[in-house]
Amino acid sequence: MLTAQNVSVSLARKPVLSTVSFTALPGEVTSIIGPSGAGKSTFLKALTGDLPFDGEIRLNDLSVRSALPAKLARIRAVLPQASPMAFPFTVLEVVRLGCPTPDRDRIAREAMAHVGLAGFAARPYQLLSGGEQQRVQLARVLAQVWEPVVKGMPRWLFLDEPVSSLDIGHQQQIMEIARIFAQRGGGVVMVMHDLNLTAMASDSIALLCRGELMIQGSPQTVLSENRLRQAFDCHLTVNKPPEAGVFVLPCLAS
Repeated sequence: MLTAQNVSVSLARKPVLSTVSFTALPGEVTSIIGPSGAGKSTFLKALTGDLPFDGEIRLNDLSVRSALPAKLARIRAVLPQASPMAFPFTVLEVVRLGCPTPDRDRIAREAMAHVGLAGFAARPYQLLSGGEQQRVQLARVLAQVWEPVVKGMPRWLFLDEPVSSLDIGHQQQIMEIARIFAQRGGGVVMVMHDLNLTAMASDSIALLCRGELMIQGSPQTVLSENRLRQAFDCHLTVNKPPEAGVFVLPCLAS
């Protein structure tokens, strides 16, 4: 499992996160939501060891602070908000970067097909649309942890706004990929802005506001009208369809 205890982060001597405690379980999709500037991406970078932090973070009982990067890379893959490429790589070459195994060509091509990019292998990465580039990067991180469980230990996907540049069809596809990865025993932690997609895909949601954790729990627990209005400082309505789940409807301010 993934645990964070009293995690605080400062950037340029300015506090961004304050004593955040958090848990994510393998077999589940855990989403981090909150208004812009709440510290969501900063928290994800701390969870993956990409930013220094105070407190304690453990992944599969491994200390994220002290673990060797190569050891972390074997159990978790990270999709950042942006992944600029300075060299003229093809799509296949980019995806292969995430796959260290001898059969990396096969895994890379399967990962590409998984995100709807079969037949893109020879295309130059720089000539793709923003949404296509985002799916290439997702294929790269999938290739890195292609098997969600290895020797009985779960592997993890950390996704920072994975649907931000995608149309609604590909958004649903990415959410389904996350769900399947978790159903196969892996863990997924993702930063999300779309509250309805979050409600649809998540087992657990952590709501951050002003660098602090307001609450973590099920979608039905976290996505309440009063709590969301307080966090996002806007009028909205939470509706419950006949099926299990919730959806959030923004309203014009009166």
